[in-house]
Amino acid sequence: MSNKTQKVQTIESLKMEALKVSHRYQLVLVAFAFGVLGVIGGHFLSIGIINDAQAKVVNSIEISAELKDQK
Repeated sequence: MSNKTQKVQTIESLKMEALKVSHRYQLVLVAFAFGVLGVIGGHFLSIGIINDAQAKVVNSIEISAELKDQK
């Protein structure tokens, strides 16, 4: 015989257990969705920053070339 006392299962307790499991899956789905959106948003943000930095470098080189041509 085991010392474990068997928990009385009522309809309410079963509903509560099902709700807890459902809640866990919902949290996992929300975390996954935010992760995917974060990766996609970060990708486009980094592309924008890289393009902006490259444009500044190109403009700087063009200005330097124009100043050398003027001398």
